[in-house]
Amino acid sequence: MAIDEAKFLEKTNNEVKNYEVMKSTFSKIHDTEMDLYRKRLGAFEEIKKIKEDDKNLKDIYDSFTEKLINLENEKEKLVTNITSKLIPSMEEFMRIVKNSKKDIGNYQSTKIKTRKQEEEKRNLDRSGNNLKGSQLEIDISRNQSIMGKMGSNIQRGIMSYEHDRINNNKLILLHFINYEMAYHAKALEELTDLYGKVKILGLEKDNGENEDDNDDDDDENIKESRLSKSKKKSQKEDSEEIEENEEEEDNKKENKKSLKKSKNKSSRKEDDNEEEIEGNEEDDDEENK
Repeated sequence: MAIDEAKFLEKTNNEVKNYEVMKSTFSKIHDTEMDLYRKRLGAFEEIKKIKEDDKNLKDIYDSFTEKLINLENEKEKLVTNITSKLIPSMEEFMRIVKNSKKDIGNYQSTKIKTRKQEEEKRNLDRSGNNLKGSQLEIDISRNQSIMGKMGSNIQRGIMSYEHDRINNNKLILLHFINYEMAYHAKALEELTDLYGKVKILGLEKDNGENEDDNDDDDDENIKESRLSKSKKKSQKEDSEEIEENEEEEDNKKENKKSLKKSKNKSSRKEDDNEEEIEGNEEDDDEENK
């Protein structure tokens, strides 16, 4: 497979520029973070000068200052990794890319030298200088052998270059992301604990002052509850009494209706009996006649 030196050199040149940009960027991040670290650390140290008589509030200030200073120190350790690990990794990857360019350069210079020797040998052959031509032929053969080995190495380098390039960039980005995640995870843990402590500040004191008031409120609530229960009981009894009276009235009405029906039945019976007696008397009179 022929080696496209020009194309490969263009890729390596671009890659070197990319690493230089990344190195400059992360160096600026490091310098900015370190400057901010020093300023924030100084500001939090000033909080220690606050004089506070309230013990609970004083404890909160101490805890607030301690946790935030600890967070800043944690961040400083992580930022230091940019210069101790990240930038050196970029420089190593840049060195590898530059070496690839150097190999290509040596290959190209050897190829140019060999071509010149071949041209010189052809001229010597035409002039009949066989002795010098034979020496050139040996040099050409040696250079071609060197070019063959160099070409094989370069070809393998070209084939693995893209994979290595992507993998190296991935490692750099992951390292920085891990640094950011580690800091923010620590910050979330510490600040959540601090938030809880600040949140309950003053609640215990308020509860102590309002304890008597709460007891009085409880007594009033109990009284109101008892009155409410008594009232409900009285209303229930009144309701039951009304229902009983209504039921009694209904029973009376039913009794009156029953009595009236009974009287009507008796009256009808008497009328029937009188009619029967009168009929019997008439029959007796007819018989006597």
